[in-house]
Amino acid sequence: LFVFDRDTGEPVWPIEEMPAHATNIPEDESATTQPVPTLPVAFASQMIDRDELFGLTPFDKWWCQSEFDKMRYEGLYTPPDLREALLFPSALGGGNWGGAAFDPETNTLIIKAENLASRLRIEAKGDTADEDVTRIDFLTRPLKGTPYAVVGEIFMSPLGIPCTPTPWGTLTAIDMNSGLMKWQIPLGQVKRFGITVPASFGWGSPNIGGPIVTGSGLTFIAATMDDKIRAIDTQTGDELWQAALPHQGSAVPMTYMVGGRQYLVIAAGGTSRVTDNLGDAIVAFSLPGAEGSP
Repeated sequence: LFVFDRDTGEPVWPIEEMPAHATNIPEDESATTQPVPTLPVAFASQMIDRDELFGLTPFDKWWCQSEFDKMRYEGLYTPPDLREALLFPSALGGGNWGGAAFDPETNTLIIKAENLASRLRIEAKGDTADEDVTRIDFLTRPLKGTPYAVVGEIFMSPLGIPCTPTPWGTLTAIDMNSGLMKWQIPLGQVKRFGITVPASFGWGSPNIGGPIVTGSGLTFIAATMDDKIRAIDTQTGDELWQAALPHQGSAVPMTYMVGGRQYLVIAAGGTSRVTDNLGDAIVAFSLPGAEGSP
């Protein structure tokens, strides 16, 4: 997380430059360093250890470690090139989609993360570079007339489970006075083979979506693979409420008042990057009204 003075553009906390590795793409002019903020503390995992790779079974873990050994991995800012490289955090973040929420009363920033890795390779098109040929890259965007394509996927085991260590999703509160972490919790539950992993496992869930903070001290977020929306105590990280959604809420919730009654609304359509449970629902919640309606 990078923090700047909004009036001057100066960093609030020092930003250091760390040495960065180069790619082996002939046309690429690689930067020799990359910026790393000293504070706030990192809210997502920054490094991955071969011995800590995840597996439901010993074979599963062995497979992940075997694939890890085939890839180029040099820590944070490992660049994808003509060799297959491991990017961690993944191309989806970290934080990325969904952004962060801010509570001005307590100077607290709330941000989600997912701790997945991408395996990426830059592929030369060769003789097809000048042809009007559509290629599909890692983010499924058509590419025409370019000399390279990006191919890759999330680093998953043969069981379709992330090879990266748990938790795969977190929600973090950062004290913006000190830049230090106030709390961090696993976010969500994963579903696989029709089974929802118990929250007590602390695995969290890959997530796409973001939080909203209210003046009453609540943080609302959906985003997770278990198709739920949750209310979290902004100060403590305690989960106070959850409700099922028809599809994943891959968006930032919104809230508003009508006739003195507050509503919470989430677009719950799912996302093909995370789940095949897709739809087009918009779901609204409210405390019971005077007439006792939901």
